[in-house]
Amino acid sequence: MNRYNKGISTLIFNRDNVNDLIELVNEVGDFSNEIVIIDSSTYKNFKLIYNELTSSFKSKVKLYHLVPLGHPEPYQQYGLGKCKYEWIFYIDTDERPNELLKKDIKKIINTKNCDAFLIRKKELDKDKNLYFETHQCRLYRKQKAIYTGNVFYDPIINGKIRVLEKRYFLNHHFEYVENEAKSTNKYFIICAYEERCSYLHLINETKNKVFLNILLKVYFRLKNVKLENELSKTDYKLIWLFLLYFLNSIFYDIKNGKIPNFRFLAFNFRYSLKKIDFFFKYPKEERVLQLDISQQIDKVGGVINYLKFNNDKVIEKINRKYSKSRHVGVRLFVDLLKYRHDSVDS
Repeated sequence: MNRYNKGISTLIFNRDNVNDLIELVNEVGDFSNEIVIIDSSTYKNFKLIYNELTSSFKSKVKLYHLVPLGHPEPYQQYGLGKCKYEWIFYIDTDERPNELLKKDIKKIINTKNCDAFLIRKKELDKDKNLYFETHQCRLYRKQKAIYTGNVFYDPIINGKIRVLEKRYFLNHHFEYVENEAKSTNKYFIICAYEERCSYLHLINETKNKVFLNILLKVYFRLKNVKLENELSKTDYKLIWLFLLYFLNSIFYDIKNGKIPNFRFLAFNFRYSLKKIDFFFKYPKEERVLQLDISQQIDKVGGVINYLKFNNDKVIEKINRKYSKSRHVGVRLFVDLLKYRHDSVDS
Protein backbone atom coordinates (compact mmCIF):
# COMPACT_ATOMS: atom_id res chain seq x y z
CA MET A 1 0.00 0.00 0.00
CA ASN A 2 1.25 3.49 -0.87
CA ARG A 3 2.01 5.39 2.35
CA TYR A 4 2.31 8.80 0.64
CA ASN A 5 -0.47 11.29 -0.06
CA LYS A 6 -1.62 11.41 -3.65
CA GLY A 7 -0.39 14.57 -5.34
CA ILE A 8 2.78 16.46 -6.26
CA SER A 9 5.53 17.88 -4.09
CA THR A 10 7.65 20.39 -6.00
CA LEU A 11 11.23 20.30 -4.71
CA ILE A 12 13.46 23.36 -5.15
CA PHE A 13 16.98 24.15 -3.94
CA ASN A 14 18.09 27.76 -3.74
CA ARG A 15 20.98 29.97 -2.76
CA ASP A 16 20.42 33.73 -2.94
CA ASN A 17 18.33 33.66 -6.16
CA VAL A 18 15.50 35.55 -4.46
CA ASN A 19 13.63 36.92 -7.48
CA ASP A 20 14.04 33.75 -9.55
CA LEU A 21 12.76 31.63 -6.67
CA ILE A 22 9.69 33.77 -6.03
CA GLU A 23 8.88 33.82 -9.74
CA LEU A 24 9.28 30.04 -9.97
CA VAL A 25 7.04 29.40 -6.97
CA ASN A 26 4.35 31.47 -8.69
CA GLU A 27 4.82 29.33 -11.83
CA VAL A 28 4.42 25.98 -10.07
CA GLY A 29 1.98 27.01 -7.34
CA ASP A 30 -1.22 26.00 -9.13
CA PHE A 31 -0.38 22.34 -9.75
CA SER A 32 1.76 21.69 -6.64
CA ASN A 33 0.14 20.25 -3.54
CA GLU A 34 3.18 21.48 -1.63
CA ILE A 35 6.41 23.31 -2.46
CA VAL A 36 9.46 22.19 -0.50
CA ILE A 37 12.34 24.67 -0.61
CA ILE A 38 15.80 23.86 0.73
CA ASP A 39 17.41 27.27 0.99
CA SER A 40 21.06 28.13 1.64
CA SER A 41 20.81 31.90 1.26
CA THR A 42 22.25 34.57 3.51
CA TYR A 43 20.09 35.38 6.53
CA LYS A 44 18.97 38.64 4.87
CA ASN A 45 17.82 36.89 1.69
CA PHE A 46 16.27 34.00 3.60
CA LYS A 47 14.18 36.50 5.55
CA LEU A 48 13.02 38.15 2.30
CA ILE A 49 12.07 34.75 0.88
CA TYR A 50 10.29 33.72 4.07
CA ASN A 51 8.25 36.92 4.30
CA GLU A 52 7.24 36.83 0.64
CA LEU A 53 6.40 33.15 0.27
CA THR A 54 4.76 32.48 3.61
CA SER A 55 2.38 35.36 3.01
CA SER A 56 1.52 34.35 -0.57
CA PHE A 57 1.67 30.53 -0.31
CA LYS A 58 1.35 29.93 3.42
CA SER A 59 -0.52 26.64 3.09
CA LYS A 60 1.80 25.17 0.45
CA VAL A 61 5.37 26.29 1.09
CA LYS A 62 7.68 24.37 3.42
CA LEU A 63 10.91 26.33 3.81
CA TYR A 64 14.12 24.93 5.32
CA HIS A 65 17.44 26.70 5.78
CA LEU A 66 20.75 24.81 5.55
CA VAL A 67 24.34 26.04 5.39
CA PRO A 68 25.60 26.26 1.79
CA LEU A 69 27.97 23.56 0.50
CA GLY A 70 28.58 25.05 -2.93
CA HIS A 71 26.04 22.79 -4.66
CA PRO A 72 22.67 21.30 -3.66
CA GLU A 73 23.35 17.63 -4.45
CA PRO A 74 24.45 16.53 -0.93
CA TYR A 75 21.09 17.79 0.40
CA GLN A 76 18.89 16.13 -2.23
CA GLN A 77 17.95 13.08 -0.17
CA TYR A 78 17.23 15.32 2.82
CA GLY A 79 14.93 17.45 0.64
CA LEU A 80 13.23 14.36 -0.71
CA GLY A 81 12.53 13.24 2.85
CA LYS A 82 10.72 16.51 3.58
CA CYS A 83 8.22 15.88 0.77
CA LYS A 84 4.97 14.18 1.79
CA TYR A 85 3.31 13.57 -1.58
CA GLU A 86 3.62 10.54 -3.85
CA TRP A 87 5.12 12.37 -6.84
CA ILE A 88 8.11 14.71 -6.87
CA PHE A 89 8.66 17.48 -9.41
CA TYR A 90 12.28 18.65 -9.14
CA ILE A 91 13.17 21.99 -10.71
CA ASP A 92 15.97 24.56 -10.46
CA THR A 93 15.35 28.26 -9.84
CA ASP A 94 16.61 29.22 -13.31
CA GLU A 95 14.32 26.79 -15.13
CA ARG A 96 10.69 27.17 -16.16
CA PRO A 97 8.13 24.51 -17.17
CA ASN A 98 6.26 25.22 -20.38
CA GLU A 99 2.54 25.99 -20.18
CA LEU A 100 1.43 22.56 -21.44
CA LEU A 101 3.52 20.76 -18.83
CA LYS A 102 1.99 22.89 -16.08
CA LYS A 103 -1.50 22.24 -17.44
CA ASP A 104 -1.14 18.47 -17.92
CA ILE A 105 1.26 17.39 -15.16
CA LYS A 106 -1.46 15.94 -12.93
CA LYS A 107 -3.02 14.13 -15.84
CA ILE A 108 0.41 12.71 -16.74
CA ILE A 109 1.02 11.16 -13.32
CA ASN A 110 -2.53 9.77 -13.15
CA THR A 111 -2.77 8.20 -16.61
CA LYS A 112 0.71 6.92 -17.50
CA ASN A 113 1.81 3.66 -15.93
CA CYS A 114 5.38 4.31 -14.81
CA ASP A 115 7.50 5.47 -11.89
CA ALA A 116 9.55 8.31 -13.39
CA PHE A 117 9.70 10.58 -16.41
CA LEU A 118 12.64 12.02 -18.29
CA ILE A 119 11.70 15.57 -19.26
CA ARG A 120 13.25 17.42 -22.14
CA LYS A 121 15.33 20.39 -20.98
CA LYS A 122 15.92 23.10 -23.58
CA GLU A 123 19.05 25.22 -23.28
CA LEU A 124 18.23 28.57 -24.87
CA ASP A 125 20.74 31.23 -25.88
CA LYS A 126 20.32 34.94 -25.12
CA ASP A 127 18.05 35.30 -28.18
CA LYS A 128 15.90 32.39 -26.94
CA ASN A 129 17.07 30.12 -29.74
CA LEU A 130 17.63 26.45 -28.94
CA TYR A 131 21.32 25.75 -28.27
CA PHE A 132 20.98 22.11 -27.29
CA GLU A 133 18.68 19.89 -25.26
CA THR A 134 18.99 17.04 -22.79
CA HIS A 135 16.61 14.71 -20.97
CA GLN A 136 16.63 14.70 -17.18
CA CYS A 137 14.69 12.80 -14.54
CA ARG A 138 12.58 15.54 -12.95
CA LEU A 139 9.22 13.86 -12.26
CA TYR A 140 9.17 10.65 -10.24
CA ARG A 141 7.55 8.68 -7.44
CA LYS A 142 9.17 9.49 -4.10
CA GLN A 143 9.27 5.87 -2.95
CA LYS A 144 11.15 4.82 -6.11
CA ALA A 145 13.95 7.42 -6.01
CA ILE A 146 17.33 7.52 -4.30
CA TYR A 147 19.89 10.31 -4.66
CA THR A 148 23.64 9.67 -4.54
CA GLY A 149 24.59 13.30 -3.90
CA ASN A 150 27.19 13.33 -6.68
CA VAL A 151 27.24 16.52 -8.70
CA PHE A 152 24.95 16.64 -11.79
CA TYR A 153 23.57 13.12 -11.17
CA ASP A 154 19.89 12.23 -11.67
CA PRO A 155 18.25 10.13 -8.96
CA ILE A 156 18.48 6.36 -9.20
CA ILE A 157 14.99 5.08 -10.03
CA ASN A 158 13.99 1.61 -8.89
CA GLY A 159 11.16 1.24 -11.34
CA LYS A 160 9.87 1.94 -14.84
CA ILE A 161 11.14 5.11 -16.56
CA ARG A 162 9.56 6.77 -19.61
CA VAL A 163 10.59 9.69 -21.78
CA LEU A 164 7.89 12.33 -21.68
CA GLU A 165 6.51 13.52 -25.02
CA LYS A 166 8.33 16.39 -26.75
CA ARG A 167 5.48 18.79 -26.19
CA TYR A 168 6.38 18.87 -22.49
CA PHE A 169 9.65 20.54 -21.57
CA LEU A 170 11.66 22.83 -19.30
CA ASN A 171 13.29 26.03 -20.53
CA HIS A 172 16.71 26.97 -19.24
CA HIS A 173 18.33 30.09 -20.66
CA PHE A 174 21.84 29.27 -21.80
CA GLU A 175 22.96 32.77 -20.85
CA TYR A 176 22.80 31.47 -17.27
CA VAL A 177 25.21 28.71 -18.25
CA GLU A 178 27.49 31.22 -19.97
CA ASN A 179 27.52 33.37 -16.83
CA GLU A 180 28.13 30.33 -14.65
CA ALA A 181 31.15 29.43 -16.80
CA LYS A 182 33.03 32.15 -14.93
CA SER A 183 32.61 30.18 -11.70
CA THR A 184 33.06 26.63 -13.03
CA ASN A 185 36.11 26.23 -10.81
CA LYS A 186 33.63 25.62 -8.00
CA TYR A 187 32.33 22.54 -9.79
CA PHE A 188 35.81 21.45 -10.83
CA ILE A 189 36.86 21.46 -7.17
CA ILE A 190 33.86 19.29 -6.28
CA CYS A 191 34.57 16.90 -9.15
CA ALA A 192 38.23 16.62 -8.14
CA TYR A 193 37.06 14.88 -4.96
CA GLU A 194 34.25 12.85 -6.56
CA GLU A 195 35.39 11.80 -10.02
CA ARG A 196 39.09 10.92 -9.96
CA CYS A 197 39.64 7.55 -11.57
CA SER A 198 42.24 4.77 -11.33
CA TYR A 199 43.18 2.29 -14.04
CA LEU A 200 41.68 -0.53 -11.97
CA HIS A 201 38.37 1.36 -11.74
CA LEU A 202 38.15 1.50 -15.54
CA ILE A 203 38.74 -2.25 -15.79
CA ASN A 204 36.01 -2.94 -13.24
CA GLU A 205 33.61 -0.50 -14.90
CA THR A 206 33.96 -2.16 -18.34
CA LYS A 207 33.58 -5.81 -17.26
CA ASN A 208 30.28 -6.13 -19.13
CA LYS A 209 31.92 -4.83 -22.34
CA VAL A 210 34.24 -7.74 -23.05
CA PHE A 211 36.07 -6.42 -26.10
CA LEU A 212 36.67 -2.98 -24.56
CA ASN A 213 37.74 -4.55 -21.29
CA ILE A 214 40.34 -6.73 -23.03
CA LEU A 215 41.54 -3.76 -25.09
CA LEU A 216 42.08 -1.69 -21.95
CA LYS A 217 43.93 -4.48 -20.18
CA VAL A 218 46.30 -4.90 -23.13
CA TYR A 219 46.86 -1.16 -23.36
CA PHE A 220 47.57 -0.86 -19.64
CA ARG A 221 49.98 -3.80 -19.77
CA LEU A 222 51.86 -2.28 -22.71
CA LYS A 223 52.10 0.99 -20.79
CA ASN A 224 53.23 -0.93 -17.71
CA VAL A 225 50.99 1.12 -15.41
CA LYS A 226 50.19 0.32 -11.80
CA LEU A 227 46.47 -0.37 -11.79
CA GLU A 228 45.89 1.33 -8.43
CA ASN A 229 47.33 4.60 -9.76
CA GLU A 230 45.25 7.47 -11.08
CA LEU A 231 44.95 7.88 -14.83
CA SER A 232 47.53 10.14 -16.42
CA LYS A 233 46.25 13.37 -17.96
CA THR A 234 46.62 11.82 -21.43
CA ASP A 235 44.64 8.73 -20.46
CA TYR A 236 41.88 10.82 -18.88
CA LYS A 237 41.46 12.55 -22.21
CA LEU A 238 41.99 9.53 -24.45
CA ILE A 239 40.15 6.80 -22.53
CA TRP A 240 37.91 8.37 -19.87
CA LEU A 241 36.65 11.23 -22.03
CA PHE A 242 37.04 10.37 -25.73
CA LEU A 243 36.56 6.59 -25.71
CA LEU A 244 34.24 5.94 -22.75
CA TYR A 245 32.17 9.11 -22.95
CA PHE A 246 32.24 10.68 -26.39
CA LEU A 247 32.41 7.63 -28.68
CA ASN A 248 30.31 5.49 -26.36
CA SER A 249 27.55 8.15 -26.31
CA ILE A 250 27.51 8.31 -30.12
CA PHE A 251 27.38 4.51 -30.53
CA TYR A 252 24.66 4.24 -27.87
CA ASP A 253 22.45 6.78 -29.66
CA ILE A 254 22.96 5.16 -33.05
CA LYS A 255 22.24 1.71 -31.60
CA ASN A 256 18.94 3.02 -30.20
CA GLY A 257 17.95 4.69 -33.47
CA LYS A 258 18.62 8.24 -32.30
CA ILE A 259 20.62 11.02 -33.90
CA PRO A 260 23.54 11.88 -31.58
CA ASN A 261 23.27 15.27 -29.91
CA PHE A 262 26.59 16.55 -31.24
CA ARG A 263 26.18 20.10 -29.97
CA PHE A 264 25.64 18.89 -26.41
CA LEU A 265 28.46 16.34 -26.73
CA ALA A 266 30.82 19.04 -27.98
CA PHE A 267 29.86 21.36 -25.13
CA ASN A 268 30.37 18.60 -22.56
CA PHE A 269 33.62 17.53 -24.21
CA ARG A 270 35.09 21.05 -23.97
CA TYR A 271 33.88 21.37 -20.39
CA SER A 272 35.46 18.03 -19.45
CA LEU A 273 38.79 18.94 -21.06
CA LYS A 274 38.96 22.02 -18.83
CA LYS A 275 38.00 19.89 -15.84
CA ILE A 276 40.80 17.39 -16.51
CA ASP A 277 43.35 20.20 -16.84
CA PHE A 278 42.10 21.57 -13.53
CA PHE A 279 42.53 18.16 -11.87
CA PHE A 280 46.26 18.30 -12.53
CA LYS A 281 46.77 21.76 -11.06
CA TYR A 282 46.76 20.17 -7.62
CA PRO A 283 50.06 18.98 -6.11
CA LYS A 284 50.64 15.22 -6.25
CA GLU A 285 50.00 14.65 -2.55
CA GLU A 286 46.56 16.29 -2.78
CA ARG A 287 45.72 14.30 -5.93
CA VAL A 288 46.48 11.06 -4.11
CA LEU A 289 44.13 12.11 -1.30
CA GLN A 290 41.41 13.09 -3.79
CA LEU A 291 41.68 9.74 -5.58
CA ASP A 292 41.32 7.90 -2.27
CA ILE A 293 38.24 9.96 -1.35
CA SER A 294 36.74 9.40 -4.82
CA GLN A 295 37.21 5.65 -4.46
CA GLN A 296 35.64 5.64 -1.00
CA ILE A 297 32.66 7.65 -2.29
CA ASP A 298 32.23 5.21 -5.18
CA LYS A 299 32.47 2.22 -2.84
CA VAL A 300 29.58 3.39 -0.61
CA GLY A 301 27.39 4.58 -3.49
CA GLY A 302 27.80 8.34 -3.46
CA VAL A 303 28.46 11.47 -1.43
CA ILE A 304 25.24 11.26 0.59
CA ASN A 305 26.13 7.86 2.01
CA TYR A 306 29.79 8.87 2.45
CA LEU A 307 28.96 11.94 4.54
CA LYS A 308 26.04 10.12 6.21
CA PHE A 309 23.69 12.78 4.86
CA ASN A 310 20.96 10.13 4.63
CA ASN A 311 20.60 10.83 8.35
CA ASP A 312 18.73 14.07 9.06
CA LYS A 313 20.39 14.38 12.47
CA VAL A 314 23.83 14.60 10.84
CA ILE A 315 22.69 17.43 8.56
CA GLU A 316 21.01 19.26 11.42
CA LYS A 317 24.17 18.93 13.55
CA ILE A 318 26.32 20.41 10.76
CA ASN A 319 23.76 23.16 10.28
CA ARG A 320 23.92 24.13 13.95
CA LYS A 321 27.71 24.02 13.99
CA TYR A 322 28.27 26.17 10.89
CA SER A 323 25.13 28.34 10.79
CA LYS A 324 27.07 31.46 11.81
CA SER A 325 30.37 30.53 10.21
CA ARG A 326 31.90 32.29 7.22
CA HIS A 327 33.63 29.05 6.34
CA VAL A 328 30.86 27.70 4.10
CA GLY A 329 30.27 26.76 0.46
CA VAL A 330 32.75 24.55 -1.41
CA ARG A 331 35.42 25.09 1.28
CA LEU A 332 33.15 23.56 3.90
CA PHE A 333 32.16 20.71 1.57
CA VAL A 334 35.81 19.81 0.94
CA ASP A 335 36.57 19.96 4.66
CA LEU A 336 33.66 17.61 5.41
CA LEU A 337 35.01 15.14 2.86
CA LYS A 338 38.47 15.30 4.40
CA TYR A 339 37.14 14.91 7.97
CA ARG A 340 35.19 11.86 6.83
CA HIS A 341 38.25 10.43 5.07
CA ASP A 342 40.38 10.88 8.17
CA SER A 343 37.74 9.20 10.33
CA VAL A 344 37.60 6.22 7.97
CA ASP A 345 41.38 5.84 8.01
CA SER A 346 41.79 6.32 11.76
